[in-house]
Amino acid sequence: MNPFLRIPRIGLIIFFIGLSIGFFLTLLLPEIGTANYVFQMNQADWLKTFYTGKEMDTYLISLMIFIRNFSIALLFAVSPLVLILYILKYRSKHQFKSEHMQKLGNEISRLLTLYSLSVLFIYGFFVYGLFFGFILIQKSVYGLTQLLIYLIPHGILETLGIILAASTGLILKNIWLMNPQISFKIFWKKLPSNNYLTFIVILIFIFIISGFIEANITNTFMEYIYKK
Repeated sequence: MNPFLRIPRIGLIIFFIGLSIGFFLTLLLPEIGTANYVFQMNQADWLKTFYTGKEMDTYLISLMIFIRNFSIALLFAVSPLVLILYILKYRSKHQFKSEHMQKLGNEISRLLTLYSLSVLFIYGFFVYGLFFGFILIQKSVYGLTQLLIYLIPHGILETLGIILAASTGLILKNIWLMNPQISFKIFWKKLPSNNYLTFIVILIFIFIISGFIEANITNTFMEYIYKK
C-alpha cells in the first residue's frame, strides 16, 4: 500500500486532542471562539457571495473550493520536502563535529515530527475545536447538530485530504530513518517518488469530489442553517 495514504495513529490522536482542547477552551472563554468564528467567516465571505448568487455556475463554485482546499493541502504535503532540502543544504556547510549522519537523522526526524504534529494540532484546534465550541454556545446542541449535518457530506473527504497531507512529514520521517542520505537529490531518487506523486494525484481527486459535493449538495443546507 502507498505509505502516504496511511494516517499515523499519533497524527489522528494529536488532531483530536487539538479539537478537544479548542472545543472546551471555547466553553471556558467564549470570546476566543467568537474571534475565531469571525476570522473564519471573513475568510469564507467570497464563497458565501457565490453561494447566494443563484446565477453563479455550480461548477465554477466547485473549482474555486477545490483550488482553495487543494492549495492548502499541497502546501502541507510539500513543506516537509522543503524542510529536508533546507537541512541537508545547511548541514552540508555546517556539519556536526562527530556522528554527523546520526545527528543529522535525529535533527530531520525531530523537525518533521514537530512540523506534522503542529499542523494537525492547529488544524483540529482552530478549524474544528474553536468553531464547534462557538456553535454549541450560540446555537445549542441542536444548532451544532445542524452544522454537522451540513459538514458531513463534503467535510469527511475534505478533512481526510488535509490530515493525509499534514501527515506527510511523519511518513517522510519514517522513510528517511530507513534510508538516510547525504544529499536531497539522492534521497529523492531513493524515495518511492511514484508513491508520492500518486498521493498528490489522489489528493487532487479527493478535493475535486469534495468541492463538487459542497457546491451541489451541502449548498442546499446553507440558507436553512444560517437562518437558524
